[in-house]
Amino acid sequence: MYLGEFKDRLVKDWSGSLFSLSFIRKIHHRAKEYLHRLVKSDGIKRIAWGWCWIPTSYRDAWEFLARDKSFKVVIKQTAASIWNYDFIHRNVFHLAVNH
Repeated sequence: MYLGEFKDRLVKDWSGSLFSLSFIRKIHHRAKEYLHRLVKSDGIKRIAWGWCWIPTSYRDAWEFLARDKSFKVVIKQTAASIWNYDFIHRNVFHLAVNH
């Protein structure tokens, strides 16, 4: 399997979703090497240790959570209290991921 075919398969299956190496090893036995090359060259972003993402556009974080293929739970949303005891919600979320 060549790098282009591998990327096409990733885009088809995982575009816009978070995925880890354990998910994509089923595609090809050299998935780790191919993923490393794709992150260095184009289109795939390494988000956190062990997690990657193929960028697409979303309106907000809630649309991402609705469309993502993996099961995720929002465990914390940050907010800042202001003088009138109201809250300003920031766009920072902590997710628990079941893979």
